[in-house]
Amino acid sequence: MTERTRRFGWKAAVGLVTVVALVWLIVVQRDRLRESVGLLVHAQWTWVLAAVVAQAVSMGAMARQQRRLLGVGGSRISLAGVLATTYAGNAISVGLPLAGPAAATLFAMRRFVALGADAAVAGWALAVSGVFSSFALVAVVAVGAVVSGSGLAVVSAAVGVLGGAVPIALLLLSLRRPGPRHLLERLGTRLLAGAQKVSGYPEGDPEEIVHEQLDEVTALKPDPPTLWVAALLAVLNWAADAACLACAILAVGGDVPWHGLLLAWAAGTAVASLGLTPGGLGVVEATLSSALIATGLVGSTTIAAVLVYRIVSLWLVLAVGGVTLVGLGGPRVDEPVGAPGPA
Repeated sequence: MTERTRRFGWKAAVGLVTVVALVWLIVVQRDRLRESVGLLVHAQWTWVLAAVVAQAVSMGAMARQQRRLLGVGGSRISLAGVLATTYAGNAISVGLPLAGPAAATLFAMRRFVALGADAAVAGWALAVSGVFSSFALVAVVAVGAVVSGSGLAVVSAAVGVLGGAVPIALLLLSLRRPGPRHLLERLGTRLLAGAQKVSGYPEGDPEEIVHEQLDEVTALKPDPPTLWVAALLAVLNWAADAACLACAILAVGGDVPWHGLLLAWAAGTAVASLGLTPGGLGVVEATLSSALIATGLVGSTTIAAVLVYRIVSLWLVLAVGGVTLVGLGGPRVDEPVGAPGPA
């Protein structure tokens, strides 16, 4: 059995468990669902608006962080351009099954290049942004663990999240060392040569292209203030999203379980990142509802709050991203990075 087959089987099993849980929720908890619908109808719109603002702050923080990192390479891209790319990329990531995150990254690369950034700088900025985002998530979960008194939670988050972020961070830090640089050049040359055989892009000797791109990346020297601002914006990105959940609970008349809010939110965020379903649809709702109920929140209030949170953080953001994507002329991620595109 191949690794891909095992991964698909694992995702299918988790998906089946989720479907069973949702069916159980609908059948057994139908009275609570009716109560939840009533709470939604009478939601306090001031808090719903606050949830929308919190989510806008979250998306804006990510856009500002990437713009700051792009500026290390001398790019002067407008905040509006980066923000549009962030929303449109999110729509691609959520809307495309399986390949969504990769397609969104390619789209962001192409957009940043079209807006004036160098391809190597754009790739570096996206990689560093991802590393900061992973470390910031662990920091937010750590705060939640301290508040709730759960040391196991922060250890689990650190192992899961940093397992992917640490290798990338070490790779970026070791590019100036001959050994890692040589290995990366060989790997990059082979990958680029394979891509050229399939698409014919980019033109030129793959070894020279990779060498030049790595030279540009290693020449980048971000100053400490830039790195600190990028780190703080990554934390704000996650914290504002958690604040959106708190506002959603208040919108349906619930008492926010501050002692366990961040850990419950982190549980939903973690399953969303697994990509079991587009946007974590169904999986996030089930996980987040269970986690909030475990903190002591009433079942009907929990369901209504999670629905408000997901309407704002998933569907509203997806709608804005979809409209933005149409306005930008579609993803067209099949084009070579650096090709002309809509500005």
